[in-house]
Amino acid sequence: MGDRKAEGLLRKLLTSPAPDIRALAAMGLGLTRNRAHADSLAELARSAEAGAIARAAAVQAIGELGDDGHRPLLLALTDAPETEVKLAALLALSRLRDGARTGTVPDDVGPMLSRAILGAEPDMRRTALAAATATVTGDYRRTGAALPVPDGMIAAGEVLRSLAPRGYTKNEQARALAALREPLAKEALAAVATSPERARVVSELTTSKLEGLLGGASGALDGATSRELAGVSEAIAKQSVNGFVALARHPSVDVRKSAVEFLARRREPEAQRALVSVLSDRDPEVCKTALASMGAVNEPETIAAVVALVQKSQSWSIRAHAARALGRIGKLDSAESNTSVDSALRKAAVSDAFALVREAALVSLTQIDRAAALKLLQQVAASDAEPQIRERARELAREAKP
Repeated sequence: MGDRKAEGLLRKLLTSPAPDIRALAAMGLGLTRNRAHADSLAELARSAEAGAIARAAAVQAIGELGDDGHRPLLLALTDAPETEVKLAALLALSRLRDGARTGTVPDDVGPMLSRAILGAEPDMRRTALAAATATVTGDYRRTGAALPVPDGMIAAGEVLRSLAPRGYTKNEQARALAALREPLAKEALAAVATSPERARVVSELTTSKLEGLLGGASGALDGATSRELAGVSEAIAKQSVNGFVALARHPSVDVRKSAVEFLARRREPEAQRALVSVLSDRDPEVCKTALASMGAVNEPETIAAVVALVQKSQSWSIRAHAARALGRIGKLDSAESNTSVDSALRKAAVSDAFALVREAALVSLTQIDRAAALKLLQQVAASDAEPQIRERARELAREAKP
């Protein structure tokens, strides 16, 4: 209400039987900036009977007061069972900066923010990133009045959400993630080891080099910040490899597929060994996922396993996937591997019983070396039994000519 005379009334409303009234009273007391109300708000925050919104509002209000004396309570409530209370605790902690330097995150808050940023709940990820950015910039930014005069019905939950910080740029959010580099890497290891769902989040975020977290922010990343963010993503991915290796043996097919999508992008020996192992998975869909996810690989064992699938797999679909994978892998460091890939693809292009496998082999040969593939393309264009393959070979030959 913006008037010190209202504080006594707001304190009385903290004991209202209506949860929304208690919540609004707590928010009002927080915005007074009068730390004399901190103990009453802490009592409400601890009350399991008060309701999630009222407790969350009390937690948020403690942050508004900047009352560092209740920091242990706020830290404990980041593990509260109610999502609203957890979100409010993260935001409240971002307001407590006694002794903290701009550009850093306190050691006791970093792990909690990191856990939420790598969590399975999108709202929690967004709020944690906003809290981290407020902490690192030292600016708990709002785009309007904290409690504007309402027009129509009032929902305490919506009012509470309006108190969250917003309006940060992509560069500001990226710098906040960079400040959390170490706790994010440690939390990623725990996330992958304990929850396939959170492991999927880690995989998706590292695929986008963490830029997937910045979706709603304004502006564009500058070059230096983009590289710094990519470095954080790499640190998270590197720390997570062993966890994904374990998940590649998970009983669930979907979990194994998600794990191999991540491992196919990694160059660590343990990741490549796990990838070779899943190429003989009991479920062919896992093998296909691994092949479809492969990019540039230079491990001879991995190349040999994919070549063997082109040559020997009983499934035409897997042979086609393997042939396409070899094209994406491209030129290799090992002359021996290059020879074996070229030989397997040339044989498949002219003698495999399935047209889709022959086509995949032709496309891959063209991707690897257009000039070297030209003669074979002309041969197939003149002699393949399938009109579609002859036409496809002619198209590729035209593209391959200098």
